[in-house]
Amino acid sequence: MLKQLFYSFKDVFLGNLKGLILWTLAITISIYALIFSGAILFINWLVKMDTTWLQNTTKVFSFVGVVVISIFMFPTIVSIVSSLFMDKVVEKTVPNRKLRELPFSESLKMNGVVTAKSILATSFLTPLTLLLCFIPVINVIPPVLYYAINGKLLSKEYFLAVATRFMTYDEANKKYGKNKFFWFKAGIVTVFLMTIPVLNMIAPLISTVFVKRLYLIQEDQ
Repeated sequence: MLKQLFYSFKDVFLGNLKGLILWTLAITISIYALIFSGAILFINWLVKMDTTWLQNTTKVFSFVGVVVISIFMFPTIVSIVSSLFMDKVVEKTVPNRKLRELPFSESLKMNGVVTAKSILATSFLTPLTLLLCFIPVINVIPPVLYYAINGKLLSKEYFLAVATRFMTYDEANKKYGKNKFFWFKAGIVTVFLMTIPVLNMIAPLISTVFVKRLYLIQEDQ
């Protein structure tokens, strides 16, 4: 699996995906700029309030809060951004195979469900992390949940994005169900890429190529 991840990096950086890299960077940076701008405005509004304890509390926790929230929101943002480019990535990296045209209804269903689940997961994990991050031992729970929940969500999203170019959505769902643990491990790798600063901005491209490689290897066996 790690060997295929290495080849995926080569495909992205040395292949014909340079245009998609620029688009992914531009959209991801724009979304994060909006999030941080909104967070800064909210923090400034809290600090200006006339409550001394609230001012002090805000100054101490605001930076930690923004960083934690941005990290936990990243899979959701990636789900939105990656849905715009997944089809193109598969098309550009599988030139010698006949690909199925993905109906709009399937694409909408697939992306909508995953995005909704990602938002729910973020809504659950973010406050939990903020509450537990300063408690020794217990503070390891949120990161474990982060990798487990997002690993499952993203493993299925990326698998379906690739598999539905070769078969119907229902067939892809059944195929995923037969080898869930294998794809879950691939999902954990995907989530790990998203925790590496800078690299995480193009993680959707690398992850799509990575899952595509794993899928084709299984199909050819």
